[in-house]
Amino acid sequence: MHIMHGFIGFGKTTFSRKLSQEKSIIRFNNDEWMKKLYGNDPDGNQFDKYWNNINDIQMDIMLKFLQSGIDIIFDNGMWQKSERKAIVKLCIGIGVKYQFYNIECTKETAKERILHRNLIPGDHLFISEETFELKWKFFEPMNQIDENFILIKNIVSMTS
Repeated sequence: MHIMHGFIGFGKTTFSRKLSQEKSIIRFNNDEWMKKLYGNDPDGNQFDKYWNNINDIQMDIMLKFLQSGIDIIFDNGMWQKSERKAIVKLCIGIGVKYQFYNIECTKETAKERILHRNLIPGDHLFISEETFELKWKFFEPMNQIDENFILIKNIVSMTS
């Protein structure tokens, strides 16, 4: 299981698409499913419910692939350390190897990308500047002291 970590606009999807193509690995991305099911600007009052439903469905499918010996990419962000601990526990519990990719970017660059990306049609969700700032409060960066990851720097966004 290849797991992307990073905030909105950091370049996770750009990197995971490249990794998927290079290694012929199936990729799961919550934003793309959200857009297909609920549009690119889903109802804010229902957003968490929609997100959790999509995440649950994807997790069921991903586990079936992993248990069948098929590698997958989970392009979800894994913002919170508790989420990362849970996915590690899950992987260990089913005997699956995992690798985190910590996508590094500055907050300012990410915000610029998001505001630009909002103007371009694609597989991404519309994220207002206010939403970006609100969600930033929930982002917990990975740390090398107790989390193992490959650091990915300087991702050039496909929409930049």
